[in-house]
Amino acid sequence: MNSIQIEFCHPVKRNETFTSLWSVLDHEAAFCWFNLFCECLNSDNLFSPRFTGFVGGEKYLELLFDSLNKCIDIINSDGRYFIKERATNFSQDFSNSIHHHFEILSGNYDTPTEFVKNSSAEVLEALFGLNYFIHDLEAYTRNQKAQNKGSEDHTFIGVLVEVKKRERYIMPPSFEKYFKLEIEFGDLVCHYSQIGKTWLDAFYDKDDQIFSEAIRPLTVLTGEFDIIFGQVNSDKIFLKNLNIFLISKGQDPDDPALKLGLLTLAKFVREEGLSDREYKEQLSYFCDIKSIKAFAGENCIAQKSLTKLNSLFD
Repeated sequence: MNSIQIEFCHPVKRNETFTSLWSVLDHEAAFCWFNLFCECLNSDNLFSPRFTGFVGGEKYLELLFDSLNKCIDIINSDGRYFIKERATNFSQDFSNSIHHHFEILSGNYDTPTEFVKNSSAEVLEALFGLNYFIHDLEAYTRNQKAQNKGSEDHTFIGVLVEVKKRERYIMPPSFEKYFKLEIEFGDLVCHYSQIGKTWLDAFYDKDDQIFSEAIRPLTVLTGEFDIIFGQVNSDKIFLKNLNIFLISKGQDPDDPALKLGLLTLAKFVREEGLSDREYKEQLSYFCDIKSIKAFAGENCIAQKSLTKLNSLFD
């Protein structure tokens, strides 16, 4: 059995840690991902974890507003493009507008825009900060509302682990059957290593500004991953509204090529004693990663120690 061990730590007091374990699922997509993941661990590739949606954690709302405005200021000061919006409060329309700017400026992964090709490292960091921080704001505000209502279905609380210079594997059609709408607490899923939104994202966001070609089902597998610390229960009302949305966009809800949902790769191995809420509260404090290890049975076959990065995204 393959497994993954993650040592979480406090972002400043990095000697304060706790460890959790994930069991890799026994299917072809998970096997393929695990090989890519181990290659990343054993390389000198930079791992960049992001903790998003944790209410009451290190990332407070004002900090997210300030970080997003810093990105906007850097892009505007560059002089080639102007973003009029300012992050003073959150609405979904505001979020969709910022994401629309990001799509215009960034282009596709394989066909970057002239803006990307001719930008300094600082401007590129600000550009991708638009995407990072607006998604963090979405997750934070949605989870705050859900927590106040006592319901956390269809919210995003998670850890996103991205890798620079990683190999990209084109998914074969046989992987489509592993995408599921149902998500359990702690599921480790395939990261969206593309620019754009999935059909499910566009539905959640009620995004009328997005270009139709920017709605892209996940097509690539990398060694990157997300861990979801929420849950999705697809009740009849949710499925009905999703189907209405898809049909209105000319899509067949039963088409497996839409890849609705997420591709789960590994399951969280629960320890007794902590509820879901208590575990999330713990992660709100230990909101960084110190090390990651991959195991085949009891043998550690790949590992990486992570250091704190000093950048716009801290």
